[in-house]
Amino acid sequence: MLKTCYGWLWRFLLALLVLAALAGAGLFFLPSLLQPMLNQILPLLLRDSVGPNSELHVDHVGWRNINIDHLRLMPDANTQIDISNLQLNYDPKDLLLGQLDSLTIERVLVNLSDQTSKDLPDAASVNTDGLATAQTIELPLLADLMALPLKRIDAPNIIIQHPQVSATLSATLTPELWRVNGDTQLNDLPLPWQIELQLQQSGDLLLMVSESEILLAQLYGHLEQNDSESHLTLDQRTDASALSKRLPALADLPLALSNLHLSADIRSPNTVRIPNDLIVQLKADIQSDALALNENTQMAATQLTVSIDKASAADDWVIDADSAQLNLLMKVADDDWTLTAGPLNISSRCNAALNECQLNSKINTAVKGPASMQISLLPELKWQQATGISGTLPLSIKGTQPENLNAEPPIPRAALQADGRLEFNMSNDGHWQVTSTDGIQPHLILGPYLGWQTQPLSLTLLPNLNVHGFTDERGLPVIDAESLSVEIAAFDVSQGDRVLHFKRNEISCEPDRLSSLMLLDQLLGNCEMKLRLGKSKWDLWPIPDMQINGPIAITYNPTRQRILADLKLSAAKKQFNLRTHIEHDLLQGTGSMQWHLNDAPLDWGKLGLDDMANLTKVQLLGGLLSGQGWIDWQGPNAENPDAEWNITPDTMLRADGFNALYDNSMALEEWNAMLALRRPQGGDYLLDAQVSGGKLDNGIALKNILARSQTRIPADFSYALVDIYEMHTDILGGRVYTPLIRYDSRKEINAFGIRLDHIQLSELAKLEADSGINASGVLDGMLPIVLTPEGPMVPGGNLFARDPGGIIQYRSSAGEALKSSDQTVGMAMNLLDNFLYNQLESGIQYQPDGSLNIALQFQGKNPDFFGGQATHLNINLDYNLLDLLESLRITNEVVEKVEAKYR
Repeated sequence: MLKTCYGWLWRFLLALLVLAALAGAGLFFLPSLLQPMLNQILPLLLRDSVGPNSELHVDHVGWRNINIDHLRLMPDANTQIDISNLQLNYDPKDLLLGQLDSLTIERVLVNLSDQTSKDLPDAASVNTDGLATAQTIELPLLADLMALPLKRIDAPNIIIQHPQVSATLSATLTPELWRVNGDTQLNDLPLPWQIELQLQQSGDLLLMVSESEILLAQLYGHLEQNDSESHLTLDQRTDASALSKRLPALADLPLALSNLHLSADIRSPNTVRIPNDLIVQLKADIQSDALALNENTQMAATQLTVSIDKASAADDWVIDADSAQLNLLMKVADDDWTLTAGPLNISSRCNAALNECQLNSKINTAVKGPASMQISLLPELKWQQATGISGTLPLSIKGTQPENLNAEPPIPRAALQADGRLEFNMSNDGHWQVTSTDGIQPHLILGPYLGWQTQPLSLTLLPNLNVHGFTDERGLPVIDAESLSVEIAAFDVSQGDRVLHFKRNEISCEPDRLSSLMLLDQLLGNCEMKLRLGKSKWDLWPIPDMQINGPIAITYNPTRQRILADLKLSAAKKQFNLRTHIEHDLLQGTGSMQWHLNDAPLDWGKLGLDDMANLTKVQLLGGLLSGQGWIDWQGPNAENPDAEWNITPDTMLRADGFNALYDNSMALEEWNAMLALRRPQGGDYLLDAQVSGGKLDNGIALKNILARSQTRIPADFSYALVDIYEMHTDILGGRVYTPLIRYDSRKEINAFGIRLDHIQLSELAKLEADSGINASGVLDGMLPIVLTPEGPMVPGGNLFARDPGGIIQYRSSAGEALKSSDQTVGMAMNLLDNFLYNQLESGIQYQPDGSLNIALQFQGKNPDFFGGQATHLNINLDYNLLDLLESLRITNEVVEKVEAKYR
């Protein structure tokens, strides 16, 4: 811009010289005739040399001066220069020798549009590109430059107007001194700045910027020249603290700048190839004061030093930047933290032509507080004009976290070490690429946590990284990336006899083409998760191997935030296979899961859980477990983050053909079960259950077992209402069933009845094959069951024999011994030797501790005793039912038959 204006000035002065020469010739003739001719010729020349809209009007042509009352220069649409009352003074004798006396300009008005400042970056870019190619420039001698064709130029009123800044300046130019001074007003400032610029023929340069009596910046310079070489020294000092208070751009910086000092020593031949032939020594010091960023954050004072050295024309450019340590003091949750950055060191070397550079740097960052972390970066850059930029970024991170058991939740001791190396390059056309073969490899050591020990964790972040990008024709950034993944090596977690063996786990994403508009959507929209647990144990209990894998898509933008996943759970040697479809809307807090469980075999061996047979005393002999369903939920959301979870299930789980042995004392054959959980219209939870079994044999065989129930549970799970509306089984040749059973968990006592129909006494007698008892007859009755906090009880049940009665025969060696032990007992034993009863009634009482009392009343006769007279007999029997049930067992023969049938 300055070079262009300087060219206009010289062309304008040349035109004035031509004008003066013509005027000198015309003065000897008719000056009055010369003025109209100049007003015709000069505007045409001005439009051709400056711009088509330029104007000029000569008001007066005289023997000693020429007056131009109006001159307009418009080199482009964004710049307009209006000059009023320009007077060129001369002596007629000197005019013939090409010498002018003085030039006085009453007023200069320069109007610059806002577009002018927008064009400056483009012009700067063009100039920067030119540095890559050596340009030969002839440096003029300062004495020749200041030797104007006039003795003096005065412009006392120069007005510059721009939408962001205005200035009122005065300029005086003589061969000994060029001086420009005046006021400049920036729109954002209340007071104007005073500008003082001086350039002396001796080579001294002075520039001062002040506000009232406050000196904001000053620049001293000195230029020494001879016929072959120029030597420039500069010393610039800036009160950065004062400038920061006045310039919003500096005030917004997170630094309290205090002082800026720049010194430079530049040498070059007068015929110079830039930048090759320059010899430079430059140093800049930037200082900042302590700054309170907010009430909890304090930044300490720091300093940055930048130096540029080029010792000779053939030497390289050496650029160094060093900063003092930067400390940031913070208080977070009543804890004091210190962030330390630096000292920073950047060292760069470029060849003399500035078309190839090499950069090495060292950046250390540390965070100290209740925890600590250190980050070390050692970037290396190489730039070549032909190929662009390439480099590496070695990365090292170290961190420690002390144990804090008083925190909520408790925090374990931890130590982190992470290392990695990134490769990157950028071509001249803007294409760039970042790659890494091994990625970043963190190693995490965790201390004990609630008694759990974790093996050291080894992770790999972004292995085989390959990201590249460019700018499209619309000027928008475009980024393409291959698979991005995080890998966790196998590790164990243990607590005593509890051991979890985690295998290698991985989460990877195949991102779409990335842009800044939808970055998270494109990055996380196509991910895959693989989580695996090896066979583990929980105390004595085995935990089967399991694996969760499947795609996950995350949508995250201002209008939609959603998680979508199709996950498969495979466990127990891949015998247990569950597939799911999960959706969750983060903004609305709503979601759903659809799931399906394939037929899973109920067999410890097939599931890889052989130890479960000994631990549970249950042998699984076959059967299948399956299920499916849908679960909807509503939880915390953007509008109501404290909302409670509301879950609505509609699921079913069933077991078919289940067979098992328990402790070789009980057999279950052909059992089926179905559970259905639902929540109609968002009300209470309803659990419908149906259980049926072909047989349950623990010494007393129960067959054709069926039970149906419905359980109602409110949303707060405060109680349960259970309705068993059907339950029956065949036992001892008869049937046991219940009318409707209602159980309310809110009541301490619940009661229901059990009916017994057609129970065969002969089957009951067979339970003790060696007892010596033979009996016949059929029993019916009712047992009231009362459920108490202590356990179930039977307050008073009754059984009755059907007409016409039956026979009871008790003939055993124990009975024979009892006959002689007591006369009354002996009489009863003789009576029961062949007792024909026509009435039998049994009263039954049972207590929660297992106590069972049976009161038997017989009425009948023994044809072989007392001549067959009618006899009444009362017998009270006391047992512990729990011990009795424990003693009941199926025979080994039954066990072998069941195993052979279902194996």
